[in-house]
Amino acid sequence: MPRNDTHILSAIFRTKPHFIVSLLIATATFLILLPSEKALLSFIISWNAFSWVYLLFLFSKIVGSRKKDICQETINADESAKMVLFFLLIGCFVSLLVLFFVLGGHDALSTKDKIFQYSLTASTLISSWLLLPMGYTMHYAHLYYSNPNYSEPWLYFPEKTLKPDYSDFMYFSFTIAVASQTADVEIASTPMRRAVLLQSIVSFIFNMAILGLCINISASFF
Repeated sequence: MPRNDTHILSAIFRTKPHFIVSLLIATATFLILLPSEKALLSFIISWNAFSWVYLLFLFSKIVGSRKKDICQETINADESAKMVLFFLLIGCFVSLLVLFFVLGGHDALSTKDKIFQYSLTASTLISSWLLLPMGYTMHYAHLYYSNPNYSEPWLYFPEKTLKPDYSDFMYFSFTIAVASQTADVEIASTPMRRAVLLQSIVSFIFNMAILGLCINISASFF
């Protein structure tokens, strides 16, 4: 394995324990279910396990973190944050793709199995959708605090604060995910604009995929 890849992986283990714990829980769930369930269904359930556990960790981190903690985490985990975000992007889209196959042939299922399948689908859609803006919340925080010149911030918030916390970045990220706009936050750097552009494109595609799945599910009732 190249030295740089080893460095990034070691950074993930060192600075992203919550991500690793969530991944281990998902892996254990998959291995436990695999002997008795289909591989695709086992994957979807294990992805849900990862998503909800990791979301819980992220929300608790946002609530409990202080501004100086964010600065320190940015210094320690910039490279690993990019890899984690990439994993979340791939995982969310793969989970939606797998759902298309899992939902196939549901006409022959019993009412109980249909309820389980649709509940699992709803859980997957909600958790996957939440993961994207939450992942970008962390990414924007890392980008912002990687700027060495605090007097010229890469994002201008309405209060003109130079040290926003995670809730500020969460507001920025979810506004893009929901409305495809940056609201009252001004972008002032090329790296930040690139990140916003990527999130806007990804969010649009992801929202269209969710809409397609919802139409598919609705059609099955008729």
